[in-house]
Amino acid sequence: MGSTSDNNNTMEIKSELIKYTDMRVEHFADVVDLFEQCFPISYSISWMWTITNNKKFSKMVATYEGKVVGVLWAIVDNLEELNKQHYDTIMIEFLPPEMFCCYILNICVSSEFRRHKIATHLLKLLYKSFTSSKKRVDAVFLHVMVDNEPAIKFYEKMHFQKFILIPHYYKIGESEKNVDAWIYMSTLQQINIFKKLFNTTVSFFYKLVKFCRTS
Repeated sequence: MGSTSDNNNTMEIKSELIKYTDMRVEHFADVVDLFEQCFPISYSISWMWTITNNKKFSKMVATYEGKVVGVLWAIVDNLEELNKQHYDTIMIEFLPPEMFCCYILNICVSSEFRRHKIATHLLKLLYKSFTSSKKRVDAVFLHVMVDNEPAIKFYEKMHFQKFILIPHYYKIGESEKNVDAWIYMSTLQQINIFKKLFNTTVSFFYKLVKFCRTS
């Protein structure tokens, strides 16, 4: 058994050898294996292949000695389009449909590399990509299982907040057990978002009052 200093040196060396890049087709097999390792949900190969070849999605990987050890998939669009693609069916009820958001489809890290801040780095790279985009991203959101405490702790550490609970969002295993999900949201333009939310709410109540008066 190595000493504590030996273990620390090994961790430092591993971290220095981790590389971050956009996902390429040659990473696909590793990504499939990593998804199977990390998620209790079975994703179809055809769906994963479609995402891999679709330039509209942001796809980043962390590699160690050529092997994929971390993945982040995301898509940026207005809520109306995200709703059409079934990535959002709730947020559009609360926020303006034209508002640009980033939806994180998946983020996962190989179990042996979870002390190397790979998920944090992938998330920061995603945020950095927003600065080069012509369209301003107001918020980032995602779904997380209510019992996935490690993921919840990570997202809260990264300044995500619980937005709303979605009952029976996930179906797990062959028995298709229903599991609830939280929508977590991080607001990049907090003042603008709540201003839009306030205006939308005021508009809704104005229309409701007008309807009641004419009924």
